[in-house]
Amino acid sequence: MLVLTKDDSTRVISMAFSLTNLRGETVYPVAAKLIEGNAPFAFVSGCAQGDIDLQFQTVPLLLKPVKPMMVEKMLKRFRNG
Repeated sequence: MLVLTKDDSTRVISMAFSLTNLRGETVYPVAAKLIEGNAPFAFVSGCAQGDIDLQFQTVPLLLKPVKPMMVEKMLKRFRNG
């Protein structure tokens, strides 16, 4: 997935972790772009899976506080498709 950044350069995203809420704004538009670009990603949140928008219920969720072992498992999952 290619992403246009604020400085008009492009970056390739091969995988991502994203909070579900940043300063009161949901990240769902970004999540939709990640899905569209087939970039594997996981949400990181203190919310339960049921609190995630229905459209994104299948996105993996890491609950805060996130343990390093959980990040490692998710990275392996991303790499293995």
